[in-house]
Amino acid sequence: MALEVFPYELYPPTYGADEQTTDAILVARFGDGYEQSVPDGINYQQSSWSLSWDDHKLADADFIWRFLRPKVKLAPFMWKTPDMTAELQVKCTALSRSWPKHGVRSIKATFVTNHSY
Repeated sequence: MALEVFPYELYPPTYGADEQTTDAILVARFGDGYEQSVPDGINYQQSSWSLSWDDHKLADADFIWRFLRPKVKLAPFMWKTPDMTAELQVKCTALSRSWPKHGVRSIKATFVTNHSY
């Protein structure tokens, strides 16, 4: 089954997005100060992005919200930033929205790489 694709070309996030990486590493420490490190599993590298879509028209913000809201912490989808060459499978792990001024809406989300193919 093909995953849905977030329409990243129509709705790129606001610049200033942050990417954070974490690596699941197992470390064995020995009594003489020596330690040995190995990856914990095949997909041990994970990235998360703190994204925002600031001051969008209501219709555009509603589209983004309706796409993401049912998927939060449940369903993966495909996504990429404008400077990436390949799509990534991600999950939305946090989602919020605000009304900064009349007629516009802003959305904030956290996307985390998802390796459950």
